[in-house]
Amino acid sequence: MIEKMQKYAFLVYHKEYEAFLENLREKGVVHVELTGENLSEHSEIAALMEHNRKTTQVLKQLNKLEPVEATEQLTGDQIIQKYDELIDRREQLLQQKDHLKKQISQLEPLGQFDPALVSRLNDNGYYLHIFHTSIKDYSEEWEELHDVFRLKQIGSQIFFVVVSDSPKAPDFEIDPLKLPDTSLLETIERKEQVEAQLHTIQEEFSKLAAQADTLQQYELEIRNQLDFSKIVKGSERVADATVAVLEGWVPVQQSEQLEAALSHEGVFFEKRAPEEEDKVPIKLKNNKINQLFEMIGELYSLPNYNEIDLTPFVAFFYWMFFGFCLGDAGYGLLFVGAATFMKKKQKENAKILTMVQLLGLSTIIFGLLTGTAFGINLYGTNLPGFAQVAAKLKASGLTIQNLMFVSSLGLGLIQILLGMFINATKITRQKGIRHALSVLGWAFLIIFSGVNYLLSKEGIISFGNIYYYILAGSSLFAIFFLNSPGKNPFYNFGVGLWDAYNTVVGGVGDLLSYVRLFALGLATAILGLVFNELGTKLFDPSASIGMQIVGIVLMLFVLLIGHSINIFMSGLGSMVHPLRLTFVEFYKNAGFEGGGVAYKPFKK
Repeated sequence: MIEKMQKYAFLVYHKEYEAFLENLREKGVVHVELTGENLSEHSEIAALMEHNRKTTQVLKQLNKLEPVEATEQLTGDQIIQKYDELIDRREQLLQQKDHLKKQISQLEPLGQFDPALVSRLNDNGYYLHIFHTSIKDYSEEWEELHDVFRLKQIGSQIFFVVVSDSPKAPDFEIDPLKLPDTSLLETIERKEQVEAQLHTIQEEFSKLAAQADTLQQYELEIRNQLDFSKIVKGSERVADATVAVLEGWVPVQQSEQLEAALSHEGVFFEKRAPEEEDKVPIKLKNNKINQLFEMIGELYSLPNYNEIDLTPFVAFFYWMFFGFCLGDAGYGLLFVGAATFMKKKQKENAKILTMVQLLGLSTIIFGLLTGTAFGINLYGTNLPGFAQVAAKLKASGLTIQNLMFVSSLGLGLIQILLGMFINATKITRQKGIRHALSVLGWAFLIIFSGVNYLLSKEGIISFGNIYYYILAGSSLFAIFFLNSPGKNPFYNFGVGLWDAYNTVVGGVGDLLSYVRLFALGLATAILGLVFNELGTKLFDPSASIGMQIVGIVLMLFVLLIGHSINIFMSGLGSMVHPLRLTFVEFYKNAGFEGGGVAYKPFKK
C-alpha cells in the first residue's frame, strides 16, 4: 500500500534557518520539495557535485583493488589528492615505458653497440647509416657500390648498415633509421626501472585501498553537505529575504511526532492534505515478503499517489510465473541451495537472495506438478504418486502438456480480470463509481460468459438461458451506454463500439501472450531431456572398464555443460517474460499510470 502523506510549509527567520535545517535533518522525516530552479548553476553546489562525483569515482576504483596495510592514515581529501598524484605519475611512467619499448624494438635488430664508439667513428670521418627494407626491395648492387653490411633479417624485413665518409646517407629511396643515443642494454635497464616504479605505484594504490572506509565516510559527509546546500539555496525567500519558506512532505503516521517537536521549538508551520495536482512522494508499505518484490515494480515505475500499489499482486504472479516458466524441480533445488549458501556470506544482498529462494521454491512446486527434475520425466518413472497420476491422465485422454497449456491461459485470464477490477477500483476512488461501470461491465461479461459456457458444457444449464441473457445484457448496457457519464447516449454508443473493438482485439492478444508460460516451461523440459539423452549415449556399459570410465567422464561433462546452459537460458527467460506479462498485459488492464517519485526524507 501507499502511505498517506501530509504537506507542510515552514516559515523560518533567515538567521535561524540553518539551525532549523540541522534540527529537521536530525528528525529525518521530511521529504523536502525544492523550487524548480536549476541548483547546479550555483557555484558552491556545482563544486560540491563535482567533488562528490570525484570521490565516488575514486572509491569505486579503490574497491576493485586488494588492500595492503597502510603506513600512514590519511583524511578523505588527502586520499583523493594522493590518488590523483599517483594517477599522474603512473600516466607519465606508462608513456615512458611505451617509448622505451619502441626504442628496444628499434635497437634489437642492431644488437649491442656502444654509442660512444659510434661518436668516435664520426669524429674520425666514418659515418654509419642504418636502413631496413623488405627482402624483395633489397638490391645486390648496393653492396657493389657501397660498404654494406647486413645486420639481421626479421621476417620479410632486412636490416643493414652502410659505412661511408659522408654524413649524408646514400640515396636508396628509403629513409635511414635514426641511431639512438643509448645502447640496447641501457634501454632495457631503463625499462626495468620504469616497471619497478610502476609496481611501487600499484602498491601505493593498494595502501590507499586499505583506507576505503575513510573515503566512504568522507563521501557521506560530502553528500550530507550537498543535500544541505541544495535546500539552503533552493528555498524560497520572502519579506525582503528575511523569511525562508520550506515545503515538504511527511508520512501521516509521523506527523504528530514532528508537530510536537516543532511546537516545542517555536517553529511556525502550516499543513494540508495532498491535492490532485501535487507531486506527492511515494512511500510503499508492504509485508516482508512483498517488500522483496518492490524492486521489480520499481524497474518500471513507482505508482503515483492516486493509484493503488500493485506490489502484492506483482509479487504473487511473478513468483508463480517464474516457476511456471522454469518448471524444473531440480533446477529449483539448485536455486534454493545456492541462495541459502550465499546468504551466509553476502548479508548485504540478503533481500535479493531471499527472493531467489522464493523463486526457487516456486520452481520446485511447478516442477513437481509438471513432473520434471533435471530434464527427467518423473511421470515416466515408478516414483510413488507420479505413476498413479500418469495412469489417470492416460485414462482420461489428457497429457501434462494439455494441462500446462490450459493452465497458462487460465492464469492469464485471472490476471487480466484482476487488472480490470483494480482499474475499476482506482477509477472509483478518483472519479466515482459511475465512471467505472464500463470497465466492470467488461469484467463481468467475461466472467458470466465463461461460467455459462462451463455450466452448459457440463449439461447443467443450456447456453441460451434467461439468466445469462439478463446478466450479459446488463454488462453490455454498461459497456455501450454508461462509459462516459453525462454524455449523449449516441456519443456513449460510439465510444462503446470503439472500446469494444479495442478490448476484443487487444484482449485476445493479451490472453494469447500468456501461452509463453507454457512454451518456456516446455522448452526447459525438452532441452533438459535432450542433454540427458546426449550424455547417456556416451556411456556404454558393455565396453571395457577403461572405456566405461572415459564414457562416464564425457557423460558428466556433457550433463554439466548442457544443464548449465539450460539453467542460464531458461532462467533468463523466466526472469524476463514474467516481467513482460506484468508490465504490458497486467499494468495495461489495471490502468497503471506510474510516474511516482520515491520518498527520500532529508536526513544524514
